[in-house]
Amino acid sequence: LTFHGYISEVKNMMANAHCVVLPSYREGLPRVILEAMSMSLPVITNDVPGCRSLVTHGENGWLCQVKSVDDLYQKMYSMVALSEEQRNEMGEKGRQRCVQRHDVQIINDLYRQYIEKYIQK
Repeated sequence: LTFHGYISEVKNMMANAHCVVLPSYREGLPRVILEAMSMSLPVITNDVPGCRSLVTHGENGWLCQVKSVDDLYQKMYSMVALSEEQRNEMGEKGRQRCVQRHDVQIINDLYRQYIEKYIQK
């Protein structure tokens, strides 16, 4: 485990990672999780709004109890214990989810639909 502090260019850092860990008390829609998913990385994060809308526990990552160091430790330990194949499978499921639900074109189309809906009123 290596803590690097603030990093302005995360792509290279993520390219060398086995997973991304984001313990958070509350999020909107965390960009770092979307970035991890787009790079086929499994995610460990807290079971809070925003994070839980991106990570399905046991599928593309694991959700931890909020403010539980023990649960976070256990999930990180479990991730290390997975085989490379298992981590890659989990990461690929996240990538598929990201492409299917969060591609920029999908989001832009949703914005356009909402704008058109309310402009017509």
